[in-house]
Amino acid sequence: MLPPPGEEAAAAHPYTVEGRRTVERIRQTYALGSPETVRAQLTEVVRRTDADELMLETMVYDPKDRVRSHELIAR
Repeated sequence: MLPPPGEEAAAAHPYTVEGRRTVERIRQTYALGSPETVRAQLTEVVRRTDADELMLETMVYDPKDRVRSHELIAR
């Protein structure tokens, strides 16, 4: 697996208007921050959607960091 591009490369990507809208729409579904902040964000998603389950994806390149993210989520 190749590492993801850096922030500079990502920022320089030539998005179309529609591509930028798609990225912004997807980013609205992210839960980011401290464990307390993420818990509050996910609780709001459940409240807003009446979901009985959540499927989470940790978008982190380093496997150790991904495991740590899952450990934090499990709290």
